[in-house]
Amino acid sequence: MTDSSAILPLLRALAIKPAGRQRVALALAGLHDSSYGEFSATMAQIAAAAGLSKVQARKHVHALIAEGLLAVVGNAFGGTPGAGPSYTFNRAVLEHLAACTPDLFAEQQAGLPVELEDAYRFTVDGAQFLAVLVGEPGARRVVFWRVDGQRASYGDVPMQVLLRDLRVRGCWHCHLLPNGEADVPREEMFELSLEEVDRLKTWAQNAALGRVESLVTA
Repeated sequence: MTDSSAILPLLRALAIKPAGRQRVALALAGLHDSSYGEFSATMAQIAAAAGLSKVQARKHVHALIAEGLLAVVGNAFGGTPGAGPSYTFNRAVLEHLAACTPDLFAEQQAGLPVELEDAYRFTVDGAQFLAVLVGEPGARRVVFWRVDGQRASYGDVPMQVLLRDLRVRGCWHCHLLPNGEADVPREEMFELSLEEVDRLKTWAQNAALGRVESLVTA
């Protein structure tokens, strides 16, 4: 199903590099929002909207597709003269990236951003962390940030994995890792206690649906 809700606010929160790719992404987001979801555009139209050449626009469109932010959902080869491919954005990926963007933690006049209203704050071995739930049912993830004097990413875990029994194969390892890197020195890792993992699970389920969530729809 095509998501017709606005994409521009999400993209404006991201630091897509290089600048040309950001311009193409914003141009495509404008087309998405004005079309209320799935949209079609030729490379010439995209280039004109982004203020780039067709060659540059094509390179950035292909990069956005390769990165999983954008998908071709119809008319991939252009079809009739003047017709362009149909595109849609991957909202789950955009939300995940937005939650991993340090700007979310910037102080604002009205307090915390909306995305952080239901965030979960906890402490492990004296270090303070924040967890944010992102994504749609079936693709939800919990993203971790260390927030005590620094804004450092500490990886993420799929909701389905978080909710698994810790005694079964494929369960979560219960470690917070700098940038989610598994091969960092052990002294840089933070291990959650079983009690803390249980509290994290309860928070994630309540944040997701306001009730206990099944493994199928997590």
